[in-house]
Amino acid sequence: MHGPAALPPLPAGEPIPSIRPVRTRAALIYAAPMRTDGLISLILLDDHETARAALAARLAKTGRVDLVGETADPCEALRIIAEKRPHAALVDPRRQDGHGFAALAIICGAAVDGYPVVAVHTSYYDAEEWLRARDAGARDWLLKQLDVESLITRVAALLNRDRLT
Repeated sequence: MHGPAALPPLPAGEPIPSIRPVRTRAALIYAAPMRTDGLISLILLDDHETARAALAARLAKTGRVDLVGETADPCEALRIIAEKRPHAALVDPRRQDGHGFAALAIICGAAVDGYPVVAVHTSYYDAEEWLRARDAGARDWLLKQLDVESLITRVAALLNRDRLT
C-alpha cells in the first residue's frame, strides 16, 4: 500500500452556508449538521464486499438510515466523510492488507465536533483488539451478527449519548 491519496479539493469560494470549516489532522472537513428528517447518516468501511453490500441492503430496508457511502478504501472513506459529513461510521479493522487499525485511527482522527461517531463492526470480539480500537477513538464494538434494528439502536444511542454530554 502506497501513501494515502490526497483528498479532493473543497469547493472554491465561500464555505458552505451554516457549516463552519474545521481543520483536523486528516484534512479540512466540515462538521456534521443536525438533520431534521430523523435519519442517521452513516458510512461503511469494510474490505469484505459481500458483507458490506448485505449490510447496506439491510440498512436501506429500515428507512431509518441514510447510507451516504460504502467502500473498502480508507482514502475513499475520508473523501465521503469530507463531502457528506455523516453522523456515524462503521469500520471493520480486520482487513486483508493488515492496515485495519491504521485505517480505523485515520477515520477516528477525521472526526470534527464528534462526527462521525466511529464504531467497530466486525465478526467476533477480541478484548485486546477492542482496547486498540478504543485507543484509536472507536466508541463501540458491534458484531456483524447483530440484527440490523439492534445495530441502528446502538448507533443511535452513541449519537444521543454525545448530545447529552
